[in-house]
Amino acid sequence: MKKKKQPTKKEVVTKKTKKKATESAGELAERYPWKTEYGDHFETPEIAYRHISPILERMGGTVGGTVVYDPYYCRGATKRRLGKFGFTVKNPKQDFYTSEAPGFDILCANPPYSGTHKEKILAFAEASRKPWALLLPAYCAEKSYFPRWSGKGRVFALKPRGGYAFDHPHGAGKDKETPFQAVWFVGGVAPDFLDGLPPQDDVVICRSLEDLVAARAIRGTKRPNPRTRKKRQLRRTTAPKESPS
Repeated sequence: MKKKKQPTKKEVVTKKTKKKATESAGELAERYPWKTEYGDHFETPEIAYRHISPILERMGGTVGGTVVYDPYYCRGATKRRLGKFGFTVKNPKQDFYTSEAPGFDILCANPPYSGTHKEKILAFAEASRKPWALLLPAYCAEKSYFPRWSGKGRVFALKPRGGYAFDHPHGAGKDKETPFQAVWFVGGVAPDFLDGLPPQDDVVICRSLEDLVAARAIRGTKRPNPRTRKKRQLRRTTAPKESPS
């Protein structure tokens, strides 16, 4: 009788990891009465809120009675982390798309990055006619759905000099920065909004698409498809080396 092949240690670990991820996804989905994606459950790090807090303050966010609204509920950390900077925050545990938004004065959100969430929150922000700050991938600025950079201070971006590491309930991607640059996009403000704003050492203000390119937040050119990238990489690795003279 042929002896059954035993799985390798790597195969056992991979199987256990996949099973754990499946169980974790199911457990996480049960926390919400609406459909969610496992890879979207990333909380905004506190440093990102520290970067945007002077902007929210200038919008009037610390004035008594002013409400900052985040429509995307993850684990409720938004109220705690943003509240540390003196803001009154509404972050209800409800489906943003099927529920009525509460009254608010400023929109501040880090939406899910999958699907069409980015397009939808930008459309909502523009339609609200309220000041807004959205933490999004920098590449959104190159998309057709992005608002126009219409003049000084109308729409601008805050790019951190480093990257942001987002928190996941199950530690997925823990302590790892995103593979793209996440920046705060700000809109719904007066043309002179940035005048006299004190600078932050670890943040760069970008007033245009060209500024984002200069700050290396985006490439500024269309990324080659995978096949072209593979060919270029092959050429680099197989190119003959020059012999020393």
